[in-house]
Amino acid sequence: MKPITLLILFFASQMALAGEIFSYTLSKSEKIEGTYTAHLSNSGTMHFAIIKNSESKDFLLIPFYVDAARKVKRLEAFASKEMFTILSYHESNGVVSVVNYDGDNKLVQFIDYDLVTGKVKSSAKEMKEAPNNVFRLTDKTLLVSFNKKKNTVDLDLVADSGHIASSQIRISKDKEKLFRSLIDENPDAINQQEFVEKGSILSRKGYFIDNNLVYTMAKGREQLQVFRFDLTEQTDFTHSIIETGFTKESKDVSNYFYDDKLVFLSVGKQDLSLKTFDTKTSKEIRQLSIMNDLRKILPENAVADYVKTALKSSIKSTVTVNKTKSGKLALRLDNVEEAEYHYHYNWFMHHWMFQQQMMMQQQMMQHQMMQRQMSAPRGFGPLPDNYLPFVKEKKLPALAFVLDVDFNVAQADSDTTVYPNIDKDKYLDIYKDNKTMKNLTSDFTDTDMRYISFNPKTKTISIAFDPL
Repeated sequence: MKPITLLILFFASQMALAGEIFSYTLSKSEKIEGTYTAHLSNSGTMHFAIIKNSESKDFLLIPFYVDAARKVKRLEAFASKEMFTILSYHESNGVVSVVNYDGDNKLVQFIDYDLVTGKVKSSAKEMKEAPNNVFRLTDKTLLVSFNKKKNTVDLDLVADSGHIASSQIRISKDKEKLFRSLIDENPDAINQQEFVEKGSILSRKGYFIDNNLVYTMAKGREQLQVFRFDLTEQTDFTHSIIETGFTKESKDVSNYFYDDKLVFLSVGKQDLSLKTFDTKTSKEIRQLSIMNDLRKILPENAVADYVKTALKSSIKSTVTVNKTKSGKLALRLDNVEEAEYHYHYNWFMHHWMFQQQMMMQQQMMQHQMMQRQMSAPRGFGPLPDNYLPFVKEKKLPALAFVLDVDFNVAQADSDTTVYPNIDKDKYLDIYKDNKTMKNLTSDFTDTDMRYISFNPKTKTISIAFDPL
């Protein structure tokens, strides 16, 4: 067979692997307001079209379920008089539950889609303000609200629209001052159900581990405070202090919580230091010098390049921990532009960066949230920066290596991480300037990238995939 024929057959086979699997054309009374994509179990995905009907004046949240075989099933739509502000979603027993906040009516809505019957049902609860933190768990969503007037932590654990467990943790008088120091600024909610590459740069971070809410608050470079709220208790929290041992000579110190331990990264003038502590005893477990202890397993000049960038005044350094399937620790050290970087809880947060339309109600609610939080908003839920045109982040030097559970240098071998770290820009960049594909949101399975988009010329919503 001639080479040119082989080439044609190759491209034809590649085109056959990718393409549209579903399309839906809007009627004259329908207008696209946005899209949303959710990652489900067993290589399933849910793609939502948010549509405004000019006749009924309703906003419709229309879901399309795509299974592992890429078969599409349209489910029943949910109608609302107000624009949707989706805070979370989760899947449990064949039901996908969406948590939506209605700022105008001061309600949080719980919307269930049955993947088998295609039916939708819902319930709602009064909530004067959007929750401070939202944790999306495997089969539940936890809403956390800090009540500064009553000094309480208000909790809603959502299984589905008919099963919402509400509880409250009261803070005793002698701990009120300490509690208020934690909530003076809104913490980032860190998701450990997946891997978010660069992590958070806020001084306050929150984690949900083993039915405990754990918050960390850095006090300069030298100290970090740990607040642990046991959800089985109704009063107070335990509080501990970790003395890091780092001094003001460190340009930057960052931290990350894993397995009831805290790892710290300190940036010095010529080297990087890692320390890990047991959060229950506040005792140091191990310290490493990147330049000395990890030199043999890192590329030549990699540490010097990282430190050179990290020492710039505009840069913040971060440390994150992923797990390998054999139980080792896959650490990653990153650099980010402090003034531009925002931590995004869960990959689906990045979907909103592709939205091209500015939604008035969304802006107003988020502006109120921003004022209430008294800080640049970062974390969970659609945020104002997510509605700006998509801007690709500049690649800065990073370091990645594997340690064992005792913080000793380990061989990565062919061991894969529990949570994949896909270079999503590689697949999304080609659509960034495509004028026939607006409102694009996507998800990555083990084999493909699936996405929903809207063609403004044909008024058509499409669901398609690209193989990885």
